[in-house]
Parts: sequence; structure tokens; C-alpha cells
Amino acid sequence: MDACASALMWYLLGFGFAYGIGDNPNRFIGDALFGLARVKSHNTGSGTGRWLDFVFQWAFCATAVTIPAGSVAERCNFNAYLGYSTFISALVYPVVAHWVWCTEGWLGYGTKRPLWDCGLIDFAGSSVIHMLGGLSGLAGAVLLGPRMGRFDLDGKPLPLPGHSVPLVVLGTVLLWFGWYGFNPASTLYIDTAAAANVAGRAAVTTTLAGGAGGVACMVWTAFRTQAWDPVALCNGALCGFVAVTAGCHVLEPWAALLCGAGAGIIFDLGCILLLKLGVDDPLSAAPMHGFCGAWGTLFVGLLAKKEYLQESYSRTSYPYGLFYGGGGKLLGCQVVGVLAIAAWTVGLMAAFFAILKYFNLLRVSPEEELRGLDVSRHQSRAYYMEDGPTLIIDDRKVSAGAALGDRIMRGDTLGQAGFAASQPTFVKPAALSVSVSSKPAGGGGGAAAVAAPAAPSPGKGESRVRISDEVTSDTGTQMFVRSSKSIKLQGGGGGGAAAGRAAADTEMAALQRPAADGNNDVLCVISPPSVDSQAAPAQRRPGSSPSPTGVGVGRSGSGFGVGAPQRSASRNAVVPVPMTAAAAPGGGAVSGRWGSQAMSGAFNDAEDISVHRLEG
Repeated sequence: MDACASALMWYLLGFGFAYGIGDNPNRFIGDALFGLARVKSHNTGSGTGRWLDFVFQWAFCATAVTIPAGSVAERCNFNAYLGYSTFISALVYPVVAHWVWCTEGWLGYGTKRPLWDCGLIDFAGSSVIHMLGGLSGLAGAVLLGPRMGRFDLDGKPLPLPGHSVPLVVLGTVLLWFGWYGFNPASTLYIDTAAAANVAGRAAVTTTLAGGAGGVACMVWTAFRTQAWDPVALCNGALCGFVAVTAGCHVLEPWAALLCGAGAGIIFDLGCILLLKLGVDDPLSAAPMHGFCGAWGTLFVGLLAKKEYLQESYSRTSYPYGLFYGGGGKLLGCQVVGVLAIAAWTVGLMAAFFAILKYFNLLRVSPEEELRGLDVSRHQSRAYYMEDGPTLIIDDRKVSAGAALGDRIMRGDTLGQAGFAASQPTFVKPAALSVSVSSKPAGGGGGAAAVAAPAAPSPGKGESRVRISDEVTSDTGTQMFVRSSKSIKLQGGGGGGAAAGRAAADTEMAALQRPAADGNNDVLCVISPPSVDSQAAPAQRRPGSSPSPTGVGVGRSGSGFGVGAPQRSASRNAVVPVPMTAAAAPGGGAVSGRWGSQAMSGAFNDAEDISVHRLEG
């Protein structure tokens, strides 16, 4: 989609905004070459009427467009994805490219009238492409909010590991290879010995920076986590490439090593910072491209060598790196360039994403996110799991197998029969139950399965009622929570349960009827823990947070429930349930182990939480 949308918009608008020089050129934006009109008579970037310039520069545009995908993955509405791909390639990127790389621009080192008679040096796009793409993704990640399950109730990040390390390595190798077309080829042509030297030096420094970034990030991560991480190695190499892209033609080899190594460490620190701030960037695109792109651009102002600048540019004066004694003019231009590009990018993209969010066009629904966008949005399965997860059914581990595991992870075919005989056989929902969470006026409270009506508590309180489907299998009872609305009831904290039971009758009757659209798929699966014969007080694991008012999920009359602390729905929290036992007014108590993938998901309300249990 990035390639297709950017190709069309680059043809219609982008190429003209970036490199078009019409009758009245200006330093901010191009004004010719729209739809490649009169291309034979126009300067196309490296000469007059060069068709190849369109394709080469489009590849750069497409790179900037595709970077934000990593930041908005797994929860972005596809319509929004199409929208921002179009917007970046039509306006956001072309304007910055005009500033830096068009001869009429105001910012670039090689333009006619550069900033402070110096200008920004960015040979192949550390800031123009990578920082722009990374900050665009950061704006999207902030406004989208984190994926369900990325943070716990205390705001601490939970691991959501990637699908395949071999695919990560393969992608890194492909990008490494492609970077030789990205950096050395940014000479645009090789027609002199000097141009050949520039291209060759760019290839050398690119190689060294990537290698240094990979080693530095891996060693740094090992020091911090006591583990050798191949993904850190891959990420660090890419960060080194990103950083050296700005100055690959004017840096010494040893300087490229410093640039790449610094990028690898900055990347890891940037990832930690975003998690501290509660920002979920699934592929760490903002730290890699945004932060490392800025670092590489600023680095040029420190160590750009005058000899190499004279070989690369044709101008009367050559401001060079601060550490070589060239003064601070070049570094100042690098700083101004980074700030200007960041302000332009974040300002436009934050406004764009905010408008989509206002009209509820930015993020998919919780149900679609849980099912997976491949299934819910594209009607096609992206992954077929080789090893299914292990279900916990009545405190017994049951091997789910590949087919069942895939279905459970996606949740789109649960409740249907037809699984292999060696696997649990699920049937259509046979009964419905109600669970209520009570919030007394004086605070406190907890989760409870509805049993007998309780006496009203003094003062004002409220209760939440949630409808659940009960399903039986040949190995035990499973609970399926349907994404039905919750009913908010005012009244005494204890009496809310009784009121909730009465008020839920109509909702239960409605749920027993087939859905109008024929979609009776369930959303989550719950395996109830074993029920002890005697009640026990609520407990929690050592070191975990105490459970305040919770949302109950349970089977009516059976005496079990699950406590889950509340959290603002804006966090999109999906969290492990920390309780090992919870009192249930039905005469029983809940006990049992909840695995690392046990979750509770906040949907549209802080007190409306669905819980499901899955270990793998």
C-alpha cells in the first residue's frame, strides 16, 4: 500500500512539490512537474529531463512513507493507514525534500541560497527521510494509544514478543543490501573520479556504521539484560545505517564507527524512554528512525571533514565539522534543520491523526484488534501456528494443538464444533450468566459472582453488570465473555448485585436470541480455576499490587469469581490478573494459577473489563 499510494501521489503532486522549479520558484515548495508535465524541459534533480530521477526519488519518498507502519501496527484502521500514506507522499515529505535537496530550497548545503550561507548536510536522508518517517510514526503511536496487553494496570510494560526472529534477520540482511543503493547511489551519477570516490567512501562508512551499531546495541543490551539478543543485533545494525546516512560521504571511517555505535545505544535508551512514557511503538520505528536519524544529522556538524566536503560539493566556501576546527556554523545549521523538520512533521501528522481520531477513523474496535486485523479486516489469516498454546482447564494443562491454538489466539471460530478428537470439543453456548462488580460509596469492594441478593449498603454506590456465555466441553467448563454492553446501576454497593440481577433479565433474553447480523462469535475464553469448598479471603501474589474495586466474571450460583483491578480505558490495558484467590459470596472461593498471558481488557469504560485465561 505504501508503494502504490506513494507512486500515485508522487506522480500527481509529490515530485512537483519536491523538485519542481516553475516560472516563479520559491524556497518553501516546488511549483512545477505536477503529473510530470513538460518533464523533458525541466530540471528533475540531477539534470534536465532525466526520467530516472522520478523513480529514484520516488523510492526515497516510499521509504519515508513506510516507516510509520511499524509504530501503528496491530491496531490502526486500514482507512487511516491509506490516508496517512497518501498525505505523507503528497505533502509532508515533498516539502522537506524541497528545503534540503532542491536547488531552490532554503535549508540544504548544496542549494543556491542556503541557511546562514552554510546549510544542512543530509546526503541521503537521515533527517529528510528517516527522522520524518519516525516522528510521523511517533505521532500516530501516541494518538492511537498502546495495543491491548502492552501495559499492566500500574502502567508497566508487558512483553509482546515478535513472531519470528529468522524473519527479522532476513529483513535486516535485505535492508543492509539495499542501503548500498540508498547511500552510495545518492551521488546521483558517477562521471568523474571525485564522484567515484564519494560513492566508494559512502559504501565504506555505511558498512562500518552498521557493523558498529549492531555490535554496540547487542553488547549494551547484554550488559543491561544479561542475555545476548539477536534482535538487538539486527536493530543496532539498522540504527547505524540510519545514522550514517546523513554524513556517509564526509565522515572518516573511524567517525562512522562512533556514529553507528552511538546510534545503537541511543536506540535502546529511546525504547526505554517511550515505554516509561506509556507509548507503544511495536517495531520501535520512532527510536530507530526518528531518534537515530536526528543523532546522525547532528553528528555531521561535529565531524564533517573539509576535504571530503570539497570533493562532494561545488561552492565557494565550505563550513565543516566543529571538532576539526570548522567553527559552529555547520553544527548550528544541523540543529536548526533537525528542529525545523521535526516541527513540520509532528505538527502536520499530529493534526492529521487527531482529526481521524475525532471522527473515530483512526483505530479499529477492541473486538477486531483481539481477533487480529488479518482476520477481522482482511478476511485472510496471516499466521498458521505450528505449535498451539496450552489451555488450562480446571487446573489441568491440555495440549491445544496447532489448529485449535490458531483459533483460540484469534478468537474467530471459538464455540464451533469440529476439532480433532484429541482436542477439547467446544459447543455453542448453552447458558448465560451474569457477573456484577459493586462499588460501595465508601470505597473498597471487589469482584463477585452473583448468588443471593445482598443487603443494600448505606450511601450511594454503583454496580456494573456484564453478560457471559457459558459453554461446556468434554474436559470441563469454559466461560466465554461476549462483548455486550455493561449496565450501570445506581444504588447501594451491596444492593447493586440484587438490582443488577433483575435488570439483567432483559439483556440475557436478548443475548439468547441470535444476533441480527448472524455473528454469534465469542470474544474471549475463560477457564475457571478450581473451586474450593470453603470461602477464603482475597489474596495476592508477593510484590503485586492490591486489587481495588474489581470486575467480576463468574458463573451464577457456582461460587467463583475473578478480581481484576480497574484502569482507565484510555490505556487500552490488557493485564495479568494478579489474584490467586478471591472471596465469592456464593459459598465458594476462587483459587488457581493465572498464566503470563491471562488478560483483562479495558474496552469503552474503566469498569467494564473482560478477562480471559490462556497459557502458552
